[in-house]
Amino acid sequence: MDKIAPLLSIKDLNVHFISPQAMTHVVKGINFNVFRGETLAIVGESGCGKSVTAQAIMHLLDDDTTKVSGEIWFENVPVHLMNKKQLQALRGKKIGMIFQDPSTSLNPTMKIGSQISETIIHHQGYSRKLARKKALELLEKVGISDPAMRYNAYPFQMSGGMRQRVVIAIALACSPMLLIADEPTTALDVTVQAQILDLLKNICKSTDMSLLLITHDLGVVAGTCDRMAVMRSGEIVEQGSVDALFYKPTHPYTQTLMTAKYDKTFI
Repeated sequence: MDKIAPLLSIKDLNVHFISPQAMTHVVKGINFNVFRGETLAIVGESGCGKSVTAQAIMHLLDDDTTKVSGEIWFENVPVHLMNKKQLQALRGKKIGMIFQDPSTSLNPTMKIGSQISETIIHHQGYSRKLARKKALELLEKVGISDPAMRYNAYPFQMSGGMRQRVVIAIALACSPMLLIADEPTTALDVTVQAQILDLLKNICKSTDMSLLLITHDLGVVAGTCDRMAVMRSGEIVEQGSVDALFYKPTHPYTQTLMTAKYDKTFI
């Protein structure tokens, strides 16, 4: 793992929500790096700003209702200065994203094979024949049995776990260097959660892809991540290796999280 130059570097990132009544500061001057080949988790209670941070990195927040400031660097290139065309080239091709609910990520009127193939054609310029071949390979890679049959299935014909695997296949379609996974297992049962996490872990290991994992589940962090950043009320209060923060946390909030890590109602 190359710790010299970060793949992703976030510097003094701030996000405000704007309404006619007020401006609410929801992400407050956070800083963190993601290095090549590592998995970094951002953890914290619901509403602390984890998902907003991920959306800000990908420039997915509405310009009319949010104000974003700070610096976002990817491969030493300033993402915060990119125009729409440059951002479109970055998303999917170099940075992939998985959202927590696969139902909102898939078009219910399109067959899943077509959705994967379209991503490949758009970003890599493949012919439809080659895109279909790669899509079938991706379906097999993410553990979907009988890819040829599933290629022609609609999202509603698949289970939640299978839909999430399809979303992962789409995110991996262009072999991104960084994958941002926002609560990728929240909507799944425990057995399927473990399968999806093992899948992501194995893919990262085999491709040297970096993973930024947004989660509130410390059990997931313990089994998947190299480092973690603890977020509270829009601020990162502590970050370090998973072992250090699990066994020797220094911030009172991190200490409270570790004490309550088996209490799902806390986070």
